[in-house]
Amino acid sequence: MIVSKANELTANLKKVTNINGTNFIDYYKVLGVDRSVDVSGIKKAYRKLALKYYPEKNVNEDTRDVFAKIAEAYDVLTSAETRAIFDQYSHQGLFHGVPARENEFPGYLGYKFHGDPYVVFEEFFGGKNPFEDFFSVHTESGHSTTKFGSKFGGLYGMNNVNPLNEGVSEEEKETLQRVKIYGKKKDDSITHELKVTLEELYFGVVKKMKVTKKELNDDNITTSTIEKILTIEIQPGVRENTLITFKNEGDQGPNVIPGDIIFKIVQTPHEYFTRKGDDIIYKKKIGLVEALTGSIQKIVCMDGRILNIPVNEVVSEGYEKVVIGEGMPILGAEGKKGNLVISFSVEFPRSLTQEQKRLVRRALS
Repeated sequence: MIVSKANELTANLKKVTNINGTNFIDYYKVLGVDRSVDVSGIKKAYRKLALKYYPEKNVNEDTRDVFAKIAEAYDVLTSAETRAIFDQYSHQGLFHGVPARENEFPGYLGYKFHGDPYVVFEEFFGGKNPFEDFFSVHTESGHSTTKFGSKFGGLYGMNNVNPLNEGVSEEEKETLQRVKIYGKKKDDSITHELKVTLEELYFGVVKKMKVTKKELNDDNITTSTIEKILTIEIQPGVRENTLITFKNEGDQGPNVIPGDIIFKIVQTPHEYFTRKGDDIIYKKKIGLVEALTGSIQKIVCMDGRILNIPVNEVVSEGYEKVVIGEGMPILGAEGKKGNLVISFSVEFPRSLTQEQKRLVRRALS
């Protein structure tokens, strides 16, 4: 039955339009709809045909060609722009662009199908199992247990066919086996904050995090809760908000792809330093005398070294002194560091005597 239907649709594909030696098909005929059909009708036709001629369900060379043309027709006819161009200018305008004298579609340079009908298929079904009618989750009235896919005889996910084959036709069993990959939907990712100190981001650190997750048992149906240690290696110079992802380490289930476990780097506040990119900011308050006459600033670095930084400039509020190469390690650039930035604030005296004021005027005049 499937083969004969495929041959019938293949015959429709041979009803082509010839333009400059190239043959093109009528997209409406491919989907079996007339030109007045609305978008919902196009989607309904695509759904029916895509499921019927899905190659993994029907191993046939003609079926693969049909499946691809169905996707291309759907891609063209569900876009208001490409459909309007196809309707008005046929394949010539669709593929080669609208004549220059026409300006209804400014910027349109021509259509080209991306060539992957499976992308259209998966986008249409949104990652959902297209055979969901066979695998609906429900609770039977009068019972407290939840059964998966009762049409197939009980608790069996897309990858676990009923081992007793109770109530499963041969066609349904074949469908189960051939499309089981599409029954799986990836679970949502789980994000945890990973708090680290500035010193740990400076030197690098290895963290071991214990997570609790569900793991499939040997029957591939039931799950058990386990604890697992994930090792996180933080390289020197890693920045805050960096995401470290463990692929597919989330909860397992009979009909899901485990989600990812993600750790987000969060830096805890440091007593003296803050970080800006690869630079370390050190805030220093000095008196007016130091601001005017200069000073030597003693700073203990992250690695314990003591720097004596001469400040000979007149320092105003917010002035910054940059010490090259004394900041954070630059990730991926071995041996290189950002800068140490000393940000000054100036503390003025609360009051001056008349004599002090006179001396200041004399010194600055």
